[in-house]
Amino acid sequence: MLRTALLFSGQGSQFIGMCKEIHQQYDVVKHTFEEASEALGFDLYKLCTEGDSKELTKTENAQPAVLTSSIAAYKVYMQEIGINPVYCAGHSLGEISALSCAGAIKFYDAVKLVHSRGKFMQEAVEEGIGAMSAIIGNDIELLEWTQRECKRYSKKQDIAVVSNYNSKNQLVISGHKGAIEQVGDALKARGAKVIPLKVSAPFHCCLMQPAAERVKDLLEGIEIKDLLIPVISNVDAKPYINKADVKGNIYRQMTAPVEWVESIIYIRTQGINLAFELGPRAVLKEMIKYITDKIAVISITDGETASIAKSIIEERAEKEKEEIKQAKGKLIMKSMAAAVSTRNLNYDKEQYTEGVIKPYTVIKQIWDRIQEEKTEPSMTEMEQVLKLLKLIFTIKKVSLEEQNERLKEILCDTGLHKLN
Repeated sequence: MLRTALLFSGQGSQFIGMCKEIHQQYDVVKHTFEEASEALGFDLYKLCTEGDSKELTKTENAQPAVLTSSIAAYKVYMQEIGINPVYCAGHSLGEISALSCAGAIKFYDAVKLVHSRGKFMQEAVEEGIGAMSAIIGNDIELLEWTQRECKRYSKKQDIAVVSNYNSKNQLVISGHKGAIEQVGDALKARGAKVIPLKVSAPFHCCLMQPAAERVKDLLEGIEIKDLLIPVISNVDAKPYINKADVKGNIYRQMTAPVEWVESIIYIRTQGINLAFELGPRAVLKEMIKYITDKIAVISITDGETASIAKSIIEERAEKEKEEIKQAKGKLIMKSMAAAVSTRNLNYDKEQYTEGVIKPYTVIKQIWDRIQEEKTEPSMTEMEQVLKLLKLIFTIKKVSLEEQNERLKEILCDTGLHKLN
């Protein structure tokens, strides 16, 4: 059974020309950018498509640009595909996009919030003081090495910490420029690839505390509503329990590392097997490849990918429908086999006739009907079959433990135990 999640991109996924195609294809995208521009007081779409790359990369502009494109993609997703997700999750900034789509924060307020958030983050640290680097490596000890080197080179006024747990082969470190460079050099010597990031501030570390305090004050004036969809927090990789958590987690997220690996592992343990990435371009899809192979990820970046995604969903739904049909028939067939093969310890002929032969005959009639009509049994018939099988087990004096084991085996063999 398909269990879906929506994943929202973070800062760094922006580029000049973003959302141009999807803007031309969908009125809902045009309206989303118009509302964002009204909230910001400047033409956001023009900046995204015709602006200067340096201007778009500024944190105060990149954040509303990515959030707006992500929410526009969400609206296209709902228009074209329309499957309500089981969970939403966002990478760093993307968490605010997720909260907005989940109904916790009005879009207008979210745009203004991230614009100010970006500005506060830029102003928290003087230019040239902070830095961030991506650390990439295939060694299973990458995390241990990185944490060890961060601790080794960090001093009271010169720190380096892991700020993003992006995947099993990619981390990001943040802090003071000197410490970040020293950690980077040490990790290069161990064979890791180190990529300095073009950002205006060191995110998700203690240097963002002044910005976090300003965001906290700003949040006091924003109305938070109940979440309509569970959202996974970057801070602890768990779902928000209620709306009271929202302001506190947005505040804490500013200085806490992004627990992206644990977030994806969590939704996988909840049965998520399909995710849609919503943002300017595919970024999270690549990360997830190195976390789990049990979640298929489709990136919705334009109308074409939305249509492709819709086709994939329809194909999967048809395949799933056929698999369920076959599984239902298999359940009846296995029930008949279990009824016959289970040892009988009741030698009362009358009880055997009434409690074994007659129930088996009813099960066989249901089987014959679905074979003749080439259809599937109804839920009522399936429940009836299992009740009759349980009666047969009871009359045959099968122990309760063996009965439960047999029934569990039938459900597991058919795959019907996965159905809600």
